[in-house]
Amino acid sequence: MSEMSWRKMDRQIIRNENLLYIADQLPPEYSYTPWMFYYAALSIADDDGAFDLDDGIVFARLMKVKDPQIVFIVADLMIQRRLIVRANATSGKCIITNWNQKDSDVRTMEMRRQVVTRKIEEEKKTQETQVFFTLPVTKQQNTFSVDFSSKPSSDHFFCPKN
Repeated sequence: MSEMSWRKMDRQIIRNENLLYIADQLPPEYSYTPWMFYYAALSIADDDGAFDLDDGIVFARLMKVKDPQIVFIVADLMIQRRLIVRANATSGKCIITNWNQKDSDVRTMEMRRQVVTRKIEEEKKTQETQVFFTLPVTKQQNTFSVDFSSKPSSDHFFCPKN
């Protein structure tokens, strides 16, 4: 995500008919989530209005919901109402459709989609060449076993202060 010091949110967002409709489609305890989703997406989007839902956990935390599945339900409803679109079918990246930009850098939705698609391809190449750190497995490690039935020495594991 690049450095962006401003984000423009519609000042009538509380009365947005699409968000009100989405809220009506959800159980009452989740009626606030469309606005939280939009705000979370707005806050983590890049300069092209693209954001990644990934596994939904980060969004769930930002939206103050316990179940990441709620994130995907709200995302599907937002896609139906055309508030967001998926960048492509193979990733969790989405694009905010009504992305407010500075006048000097106005790009169409298709131009933004191409930029996001290019970024996804670059990420895939990076992941394919990524080297992970692993410890070499030795026979001694394979035969190591832990006896959970014996008590550990209190000298080693006991902490008198919380």
